[in-house]
Amino acid sequence: MEKKRVGLRGAVAGLEMERKDNEGILEAYVKAWVSGALDRAATRVSMAFTLALHHLSSFIFLFHANDKITLRNKLAKSLLRDYSKKTRHEGIMLELVRYYKPASRLPEKQEGLSLQASDIEKRFEVLVEACDRDSSLLIEALQWEGIPGMASG
Repeated sequence: MEKKRVGLRGAVAGLEMERKDNEGILEAYVKAWVSGALDRAATRVSMAFTLALHHLSSFIFLFHANDKITLRNKLAKSLLRDYSKKTRHEGIMLELVRYYKPASRLPEKQEGLSLQASDIEKRFEVLVEACDRDSSLLIEALQWEGIPGMASG
């Protein structure tokens, strides 16, 4: 039996098709994130970090199934708690909030595009909502108001 070789592009395309709401996969990404296992991958902008970033950002900020709100809030809280304890993760948290999938934009409009301020504000609101009356996390989320591009108003 001959093994079929799949290039990196094919492998990524296959992973893209995975459901982004798989609780086990999303929790594994968060566990790798908060444990520091993705720190080196983030520095190198490796495929592992890019996939975690894509799936977490998509689920937390773009996926709007009502039955997954609890999971979304749980994941966001874990990432905010991690950020509050490890300020070295500020950069990757900013990447998470500012991330968008470039291929989802029209090719002729891709150049120079980034999230609009209103999109950033909506993502900030998701983080605040995820804090769910946890005052220490809310303080962390509110500190982001002073970060350029993260102001809520």
